[in-house]
Amino acid sequence: TLYDDNLIDMPTGVNGTMQSVRWNGCIEEASTVATATWNPVNANAFDLDINLVPANEAQRWKPSLIGAAFRRYDTSRNDTRNTITTANANGYQSVNDATRTNNLTQVCPAQARRLGEMTRGELQIYVNGLTASGNTYHDIGMIWGARFISPEGIFRADNEAAPNGDAIGRHIVFMTDGVLMTSRNQYNTYGIEFYERRVTADGSTDLTARHAARFQAACRAARQENITVWVVAFGTALSQNLIDCASPGRAYQASDTRALTSAFQEIAQTIAALRLTQ
Repeated sequence: TLYDDNLIDMPTGVNGTMQSVRWNGCIEEASTVATATWNPVNANAFDLDINLVPANEAQRWKPSLIGAAFRRYDTSRNDTRNTITTANANGYQSVNDATRTNNLTQVCPAQARRLGEMTRGELQIYVNGLTASGNTYHDIGMIWGARFISPEGIFRADNEAAPNGDAIGRHIVFMTDGVLMTSRNQYNTYGIEFYERRVTADGSTDLTARHAARFQAACRAARQENITVWVVAFGTALSQNLIDCASPGRAYQASDTRALTSAFQEIAQTIAALRLTQ
C-alpha cells in the first residue's frame, strides 16, 4: 500500500509496465466545481468547505503522484487532450496512442504545523526551514489556514476551547510576498490544470481570475466562522483582492523588514487589546 512506505506500483512504464511511484506527501484537493460564481459556494465544491469531514470518495483528499502524471503533446509539441497515432520526433514514449513527457514541475510546500504552542526558538527554526518556490495560489493557502483554525471540521479538537474553558478569539494572518500567479502546466493541488479542468472549462481561460474568486470564497468562509482575517502584503502591492479578503481595516502593506515588523507589532497589540476587553 501507499501509506506504509510512500511507494505504490502503477502501470506507468513503457507499454504499461509496472513502475514504483513515490509519494512526496502532497495531496490533491477534494472534488470541486469549475465555475466563476462563488457567492454562494456551490454545494458540490467540497474543496472550499473549510469544515469538510470527508464521507465519500468525492469529498476525500487524494495523494499527489507526480510520477504518475504526464503532459500530452501532439506532433508539434502542443498540449492536447486528443489522441494521435505516432510519437513525435523527440522520441517520447507512446501511451494510449498519445505522446507523453514527464517534464513536469511540482512544488510540494513545507509541511504545515497544526495549532499548538511554540517557543520562539521553535518558531525561528520552522521559519528558517521555509523556502519560497513555485507559483502563488492564494486560495489554497487560505483554505488550509481556515481549516486549521475553524471550530468545526477535522481540526476542531485543536481549538474548540481554551485549556481553562474560556472562549477563543480566532485570527488568521495571511501574508504573501507575491501576487496570485497560476500555471496551467504545473502539477498542483488540482492536478495539471490544462488536463484536469477542475477550475476552468478549458484549463486556461480566466485561470487566475477563477482562483482569485475562489480565494474570496475561502476568505468569506473564514470570516463567517467569526475568524478575524488579517492580510499582509510583504514586498508586493496590496491588491484589491487582498484588501477584500481581510476583515475591515485589517489589511497591511509592508515594503521592507522594518515595515513588516511594525505591521506585526500592530496586529499583536490589537489582538491583545481585544482579548483584554472581551
